[in-house]
Amino acid sequence: MYWREEGTEMKICVADDEQEVRRSIIAKLNGSGVKAEVFDVGFGSGALEGILAVRPELAILDIRMPEMDGLSLLKAVKRREPGIQVAMLTGYSDFAYAKEAIHLGAMDYLLKPVDREELNGVVLRVAEGLAARLREELLWLYGCMEEGGRSGVQVDINPHMAGLWYDTRVAKRVRYAEAEAAATAAGQPAAAPDAEEQPQGRASEPPGMAVPGSDGLIASVRAGREIIRIEEAGRDALGAVFHEGRDAARVWAKEQASWRRSRFFGGAASPSSGLIPGAAGKAAALRKRLAGAAGTDGRELAELFTAWSAQAELLSPEEARRECAELLALLEPSGLAEGLGKRTAAPAASGGWTGWVESVSTWDELRRQVRGLLEGCAARERDGGAEGGGSGDNGDRWFRQALSLMDSPANAGLTLESAAQAIGLHPVTLSRLFKRRTGVNFVRFLISRRLERAKTLLLETGEPVASVAAQAGYADLRHFNRLFKAEFGQTPGEFRKARHREG
Repeated sequence: MYWREEGTEMKICVADDEQEVRRSIIAKLNGSGVKAEVFDVGFGSGALEGILAVRPELAILDIRMPEMDGLSLLKAVKRREPGIQVAMLTGYSDFAYAKEAIHLGAMDYLLKPVDREELNGVVLRVAEGLAARLREELLWLYGCMEEGGRSGVQVDINPHMAGLWYDTRVAKRVRYAEAEAAATAAGQPAAAPDAEEQPQGRASEPPGMAVPGSDGLIASVRAGREIIRIEEAGRDALGAVFHEGRDAARVWAKEQASWRRSRFFGGAASPSSGLIPGAAGKAAALRKRLAGAAGTDGRELAELFTAWSAQAELLSPEEARRECAELLALLEPSGLAEGLGKRTAAPAASGGWTGWVESVSTWDELRRQVRGLLEGCAARERDGGAEGGGSGDNGDRWFRQALSLMDSPANAGLTLESAAQAIGLHPVTLSRLFKRRTGVNFVRFLISRRLERAKTLLLETGEPVASVAAQAGYADLRHFNRLFKAEFGQTPGEFRKARHREG
């Protein structure tokens, strides 16, 4: 007797022992413009069966009914389906019952004869309450799946369809679309709405709501260039669907990964995309070989690049972009920024290339640009353009910063990694920079520079050896003594005595 038609909107059940009262309320609802499907469920135990079968967003119950009064029916409904909102019908003499109904979980009561405006107000409150609840749930879900959280996200709810999210009998699906494409299909401007004029989660004229085929649209989430549509799937829906809200995150994440991979790499996404065992490790190993191949012949470079990009294509879009950023970081000392010209504001100075690679929307374009930058670096290496060990002023600045860190007694525990982090470079980049500038690697240069400083202090001051070691950056005296002897053939004490005898 009771079922949900695909594409129907808000559901309301009316229970009263007087058929004329039920007909009157149903007529008022149908004639008011309220977008709802209204069910006459009779009264008594039959009303309970009808309400549980329909699972409406709102049930309107008379307080005084034979067989099962309104309070008993209210308790039974709330025990079985606590999410159903209930409004009680009452007369002037039933205020004590109405008060008890509110205590039992009713949202409000309506005086007989029911006023049309008051009735519509109750329906509107139920719709708005469901929409607000669903909006928060969708914001929370989005925040769980995105590193940037929910900032700048706009959620739009179809208030008359929000109840479908909570109806476990209804299959739902998640679909991604380009915001610009959705706006064009709906005849709306493609530009994102102004943040001040369109507050987060506005309910009127939501973008994406008028897209053709959106009759079953429950909600839409807009973030940047993406619109995520939550839709009623229908009985014959194909693909991943969910019935309960707790399963939405799994379906959402699967659709997100498939959509983003398809949009980034182009074409249909493979089910195994981003899940190829060992692909990330192989890509990382090839990346290091590729960065070190600058200056070799073009054929070897091309072969390595082809192998590296093939492995990168087996990763997720996020991992592939990260691979590109890591490769570009390794190439910084080879004059990489010169290859970009004025299109970037010194990515190396800001600590990485992540922002730049994320600004490129497709893999084909990113791969093309990275290959061009790599070939430009290789050409400069072969032509001797990087003999100075760095890209002009940047290389000089990074080198001076590293020397300053080395000479500070406060940096006794300085390592290649901590120095690179302080300067804003990749460790491999800093190591290559030192190798080119000094002929030795970072660690070897650091030891030699500190020991030379210690030697000067031993000759020019009367400081104890422990104090000299500390000023040179060594807190461990025994370790300092071993390094000093390995470097100069004498312990610090022996060195000082020998030089004093000579002087």
